[in-house]
Amino acid sequence: MTKINNSWEQLLNPKILKSNLSYIALYIMTFELLKERIEKSVDEFFYIEYKKNEKGEIEKEINEDYENKVLSLINKYERKNKFYVKASIKWLINFNILDENDENLFNELRIYRNELTHEFQNYLLDEKKTLDKKKMGSLVNLFIKLEKNWILNFEVLVNEDFDGKDIKWEDVSSGQTIILNIIHDIVFSDESTEWNYHNFFFKK
Repeated sequence: MTKINNSWEQLLNPKILKSNLSYIALYIMTFELLKERIEKSVDEFFYIEYKKNEKGEIEKEINEDYENKVLSLINKYERKNKFYVKASIKWLINFNILDENDENLFNELRIYRNELTHEFQNYLLDEKKTLDKKKMGSLVNLFIKLEKNWILNFEVLVNEDFDGKDIKWEDVSSGQTIILNIIHDIVFSDESTEWNYHNFFFKK
């Protein structure tokens, strides 16, 4: 099969096309969820509120505490250009929610997200441009680590319902990670298992 024919096979084969599109869309969605969770976790801790500016865009109302303890972790250029996620990651590292390896991994995953967004046609047409399935696993695992550590190090400590209880890592989960895992399981399952969640939920 020629290179041109291979490209058309990539595009016109329904199974290949649907699989590639599903992966790209789900990767971008999961990355945006992770990015939002990183930023919102820190925002909630510092009681950050949001408002609409003159252009109708939603923006943060930065308070002094957030300015001094979070934005101070990035340089002046980054503060001016609202690199809030980067500042949030550095704050989370200081509190052992994430570590420097996670920061490097996030940057790697972000670069791949940008590549999928701006060069998605290449992944649909070029047989040599294969999707890196391991990055999806790394992305989900980073999301789970953030959720678990945040719950264990903050939410458990301020919730009286957990007083005196030994909460273990493997026992911790969140609604968002459960839903995310279900979505991933359904999208990447085969025809024999793709209805398992539905059938279990609606079983009579």
